[in-house]
This record gives sequence, C-alpha cells and structure tokens, in this order.
Amino acid sequence: MANAVLFISYGVSKVGRERMAFELFTHTINFWGKLQAEKKIDSFEPVMLQPHGGDLNGFMLIRGEHAKLDAIRQSDEFVEIEARAKLCLDGLRVVMGKTNEALHKGLQILQKNIPAS
Repeated sequence: MANAVLFISYGVSKVGRERMAFELFTHTINFWGKLQAEKKIDSFEPVMLQPHGGDLNGFMLIRGEHAKLDAIRQSDEFVEIEARAKLCLDGLRVVMGKTNEALHKGLQILQKNIPAS
C-alpha cells in the first residue's frame, strides 16, 4: 500500500516550446503507465487545471512506496524527463509527500511536539 506521493506540478509552456511540452506530457504519461504496469508505483493521476489566474497549470499525483518513488526520482529516465520539463515549462515543482500510515506517523510526531498552551 502506498505510503507516499510524488507531486509534480507545472505552470504554462514556455513561448515557442508548446510542442515540446505536449510531447513531453505524452511521454510522461507513458512513463508512469509503464511503471504502474510493472508494479513500481501504485497509481498516477494527471490533472490539467482550468485557467484561474494563478501560475499552476496542472499536476501529476503519483502514489507508491516512499523507497520506490525515491529510486524512480534518481533514475536516469526520470532525471531526463525533469531536465526536459525545465526547458519547456515554467514553475516546475517535484515534491515528495506522506500518505496513509506515513501521514499518521508524521501527525503523531507533530502532535507530540506541539507546546502545551
């Protein structure tokens, strides 16, 4: 069961790099689909947001085990995808997060360290 998520968000395509961004999006969907079929991740969900006046255009939420997601982040293929994304997208963010039992444990640690009022 997933205990972590990888949150990858992005802004708009850089001017003149729209085709590159579209091709990368398609490649990335195939990349995560392959990893899901190989049971290296639990699931992934790409999201395109409607225009809202902010700098967030969309994101992908990838669910899996922390160690497996961390290994994927260090893989040559992911590093290449990330490098290509930096060339064609504004506001790229790649952030690990906790879920399920890891989230519960993190909340327990946080609660334990809240000062008494």
